[in-house]
Amino acid sequence: MKINKTKRIGEIVVVAEGELLEFDIIKGIFHDLLGYEIISKRRNKADVIKIQGVHDKYSRVILVNSPTSSINSLSDPEKFYDFLYNEIALKYDLDLFNDPTYILFDRDRKNNKLKTVSGLVDVFTHSQTDTDEQNGLLLLSYPSVEAFTISMLTDKSYQVRLDLGKAAKAYLLDNALSVHKYDETAIEHAVSEFIDYLKFDNILVDGNEIADNIPNIGSKILQRQSERLAHHEKFCCVSQLVEMLIDLGIVEV
Repeated sequence: MKINKTKRIGEIVVVAEGELLEFDIIKGIFHDLLGYEIISKRRNKADVIKIQGVHDKYSRVILVNSPTSSINSLSDPEKFYDFLYNEIALKYDLDLFNDPTYILFDRDRKNNKLKTVSGLVDVFTHSQTDTDEQNGLLLLSYPSVEAFTISMLTDKSYQVRLDLGKAAKAYLLDNALSVHKYDETAIEHAVSEFIDYLKFDNILVDGNEIADNIPNIGSKILQRQSERLAHHEKFCCVSQLVEMLIDLGIVEV
């Protein structure tokens, strides 16, 4: 496994539920580590922030919040894509049918229903499509995006059992886990943890299969995590955010 720091990604769109940690993670990886340009706009904020690329002027990330912090804002895909078109495509002259699009949400059991999430995982399956359908890959974190931070800093992080986003935040504080720099070692550790989880939960037999299975992984993870929640009332601590790096070819497995 290695990080390809010279990988050009063109333009990508990242839609995030949260306004804080998700933005820090995307900036940390794509700008601080890889040197890409970041254009970001937070929910209900008028200011658009542009951070110039350092190493690669041909790659940039458009980072915006979802219409609301509720995953129900994805329930009407047509309305959601209208939001993306009006919020970013018109402003930045983007072609949303060609730019890879990633949607980051938490699977906090208090904030969304299994039936709703299950339907959305089956709709938002590809960052890019070969058809006339809109791009969009839904990437969930169990129970919240803090799982990504935990996976960077903790061995066998998927064996940490958590049920709510506030429990994940507390875990970081209780174990004095914080990220001061998004370096290659930390990112590679998060990817290894994710692949080990896929083997642990019998989702993939061989981690090398991950790149070809990304469209199907989300529904399989949701099924296994739902079974764990039903039996143990907690999730394995896992973030699918890792898939974005593999899907873009930034991390070569």
